[in-house]
Amino acid sequence: MLGHPGKLCRFLDELSTHQREGGETVELIINGDFVDFLALPPCKAWTRTENEAIRKLEDCLTHKQWSPVFQALGRAANHVDRFTVLLGNHDIELAYPNVRRRLLKEFGSDEHRCLFITNNEAYRRGDVHVEHGNRADAWNAIDYDGLRHLMSGFSRGEKVPDMEVCPGSKMVEGMVWALKKTYPFIDLLKPETKVLPLLLVALEPSMLDAFRKLTVVAQEWWKQLLRMQPWRYEIKPSKNKYISGTTYRTGLPSTLAAKFAKELTLIEKSVSMAAVTGGTGFDGLAASLKLGKKVPRERLEQIQEALRCALDGDRTFDGDSSDGPYFEAAKKLCGMAKEGMAAPRVVLMGHTHAPRALATGTRGVYLNTGTWVDMIRPPSRCMEDSEEGRTELSNWLGQLVGDSDKLRVCQPHYADITLNELGEIAQPSGRPMLCEYDKDSVFGPPG
Repeated sequence: MLGHPGKLCRFLDELSTHQREGGETVELIINGDFVDFLALPPCKAWTRTENEAIRKLEDCLTHKQWSPVFQALGRAANHVDRFTVLLGNHDIELAYPNVRRRLLKEFGSDEHRCLFITNNEAYRRGDVHVEHGNRADAWNAIDYDGLRHLMSGFSRGEKVPDMEVCPGSKMVEGMVWALKKTYPFIDLLKPETKVLPLLLVALEPSMLDAFRKLTVVAQEWWKQLLRMQPWRYEIKPSKNKYISGTTYRTGLPSTLAAKFAKELTLIEKSVSMAAVTGGTGFDGLAASLKLGKKVPRERLEQIQEALRCALDGDRTFDGDSSDGPYFEAAKKLCGMAKEGMAAPRVVLMGHTHAPRALATGTRGVYLNTGTWVDMIRPPSRCMEDSEEGRTELSNWLGQLVGDSDKLRVCQPHYADITLNELGEIAQPSGRPMLCEYDKDSVFGPPG
């Protein structure tokens, strides 16, 4: 997913040569999902042994494309005064102690010089509250109670029950990665909703059995919802209709259900838990396009409807809009003050892949640093219900399958926040807290 590692290397090298002024101290915070264990072969929602997780990490550390990133991070981590790492939902294997030690060894550092936060605590530095953000996402909220219990027993050599894996990771393991080789753009399409599996079936009918498996995964969303109830943030209008219900069909827009009537009927007749065996088949979109065949109109209409429903009202790429439960969580946090602790003035998250800088009230600010990986956004003209729209969609799909690199967008952001010795916000005038990084960026106030 990291298609432009050079940008991240330049950013880290600028940080590692940053000259402190006037007694300034510098802290580097990595806010989760840095090493994507889910994407490292074998692609599993949770790596169940520490040795296997270490092997995955070492494959990543020695990869020719990513090795320079780790080297640059090591230089930066040893230059700053504080180095802090939070867990995300893609790198929960960093909860294993020896996996953390192996990563820090690569940096020439150790656990006494780096703070790892792996137990679902938010990180608070004065006016700033930092957390990954997946806690507000029912698809990707980690079973931290199970993880703590697991690591507690692991540290003593005891056998304990495994933790529950979040439904979002199961969907990636069960469907997305089976198509990754043929459709390398799959994990870059945003946004992700319950409609995504329907889109995958439209691309590859051979994935129907995996879709049946996902009907069970979708029900696990309800378990997550109950577990999250104490801290769940309501959003209105709700998009829960795309992920809730007693069957997979429940809550789907009628237009979408009509386009996929045959597939949904097959799914509801038999919920098969068979494993995904092939991934792609002769009747798939990729095979047809590579043979120069014309995509059937019915298939194009299915894909159009799935994209329309997935993007209905979506403002993922609209940086001045709410991003639902994450913004709602930030508003709630900025309004909470407890004895001995003032409410934060800045709530900083990631997870969504979409940068945000929004006011939560008179004093509060919600920042989301987005992602440093690439994204692909379906163009709106492809979704027009017309022959021209379907032609545009067919051309776009051909480019996705043939050369998706030209459609990948990388717009990395980072947060740059200044505090005084009391932990109060002391941002210099004209210096933004959320910055988009490019090759001309430098740290410090704009020149």
